Amino acid sequence: MTGLISLIGHGFLYFRNNQNNSLSIISLSLRNLGFHYKRNMLISSVLAIGVFIVLSTGANRADFTRNANNNSSGTGGFLYYIETSLPVHADLQSRPGREETGISDEIKETTFIQFLRYKNDDASCLNLNKIVRPTILGVKPGLLAERNSFFFVNQQDNTPEGWKMLDMHLAGNCIPAVADQTVITWGLGKNIGDSIEYTNEKGQQLYLVLVGGIESSVLQGNILISEENFIKHFPSVSGSNIILADAAPNQTEALKENLQEALNQYGANIQTTTARLDTFNSVTNTYLDIFMALGILALIIGTIGIAIVIVKSIRSEKQQLAMLQALGITRKDIIRINILSYTLLLISGIIVGAVSTFFAVFPGLMNANAPLPVQLLIVIISAILLNGVIWIIAGTKLSISKQFLAEIRGE
Repeated sequence: MTGLISLIGHGFLYFRNNQNNSLSIISLSLRNLGFHYKRNMLISSVLAIGVFIVLSTGANRADFTRNANNNSSGTGGFLYYIETSLPVHADLQSRPGREETGISDEIKETTFIQFLRYKNDDASCLNLNKIVRPTILGVKPGLLAERNSFFFVNQQDNTPEGWKMLDMHLAGNCIPAVADQTVITWGLGKNIGDSIEYTNEKGQQLYLVLVGGIESSVLQGNILISEENFIKHFPSVSGSNIILADAAPNQTEALKENLQEALNQYGANIQTTTARLDTFNSVTNTYLDIFMALGILALIIGTIGIAIVIVKSIRSEKQQLAMLQALGITRKDIIRINILSYTLLLISGIIVGAVSTFFAVFPGLMNANAPLPVQLLIVIISAILLNGVIWIIAGTKLSISKQFLAEIRGE
């Protein structure tokens, strides 16, 4: 941003010192920017900073449901997130298990991943309290690894890739664990490599070492370990209370109806993974919306300020404008010169802010699994440009008098 603003300032000085004698509207507009280059640089800089704040806030307003069908997204590629009051003991991946629970074999391409649960506190963003020990989920890492479900944004050095980390053997009563990166950072106040202390069912101290962080997901609020380690330390927990379910795209409604009927006896709460993910993301997006609204309000006030600057500038430059009229340049042309000058100033500020935003959010875009909200950013830029142009036109037309020559004739 500093470099681009400096480049714009250099351009203002170039136009001011340019010996071009052309009296075209474009030439006069550019030279007009150069005569007060310090003031114009300040206007451009303030606009650039405002645009940067608004666009960077908007760029971080994530919609993780856009690519919900991808296995690497926050849904894991699953259709439904199921939480039951009573544990499900049957293996839903096997035909006997589905027959036992009443899940139809007619639904094609069904996939179920079940999680054992040692219930503690909810560490998701829906809980504003600082959590010390979140709920533990036990899962077979190989099932998630086969599907490449979820996206790791961070992991400990010198560890196997992805979900294979959960199969590592650590010394003592230390076992590897994975959680949402947002939970690790904000909910727990931890870093990758830190550990969380629990007491297992044998009364022994158990240390869950955070070896990886996944992007915001439907599993937010929990900490995941391998099913093998879970059974070893919490043997009394039998059956799964959390289930992720998937089926062929054209079997979505059929799967939901069948699950509601089959798992009703377990007190199942079935919700789509996209709805659950939206609930988590709405918290973050609400904060971002507040900051973005404040930024847009500040920019609107700032563009009104440009109109005030135009009025003051024109009043202080009556002699120059009268000279232009004496040379035969009409009032309409003078209005065009001023509108073009300040519109170019507005556009320069927007470009600097937009380019700076791109470089600021680019590293995050490379590592994140959520697409950039391009349409939202285009709407914001268009609104800023339109609002600015309206005030520039209004300020110019209200300030330029028809009788500049008459006003200075006695001087």
